[in-house]
Amino acid sequence: MEITIETFNKTKHNRDNFDCGNEPLNDYIKTKLSQDIKKYSNTGYTILNKNKEAIGFFTLSQYSLKNNNTRNNKDGHKTISATLLGLFAIDKKFQGQGMGAKAIYKGVYFKFLESIKIIVSSTLVVHPLSNNRVIRFYENCGFKKLDENEELTMYITTKDITSIVKELNKSN
Repeated sequence: MEITIETFNKTKHNRDNFDCGNEPLNDYIKTKLSQDIKKYSNTGYTILNKNKEAIGFFTLSQYSLKNNNTRNNKDGHKTISATLLGLFAIDKKFQGQGMGAKAIYKGVYFKFLESIKIIVSSTLVVHPLSNNRVIRFYENCGFKKLDENEELTMYITTKDITSIVKELNKSN
């Protein structure tokens, strides 16, 4: 199944029947996403199938990580510029069909690379639910665990995303 990614538009993208199986995420998508976009808290995207049905959503926003790695911190920066994948949800009707991975590879990674042309970011970060299935999903998409804090943080570098996208473009 082919997908397209569009910048979220509350009047164009119907969310009424969206159900990812997580009530707080459903509520956020239906009632709070457009408010956060208005407040410039994040940028929202809609994942659409070929029938232009909204099958998922994701958000990207600026973020930073503490730079505790003294080996790689030759310049003395205390933080690392990052982008946060704050929300990522696929409707239950489309889960288990590879739509999540396809949305990461063809949506999140492409939009991330577009965004860093304007605001530089060295890594993409996600705080997945403490759920082994979700953690494995992100690991399969190239994310690695960052064990610097209590909250589970996973990341993938801009360099790795660029390599993945180049490979995808070769195969298309």
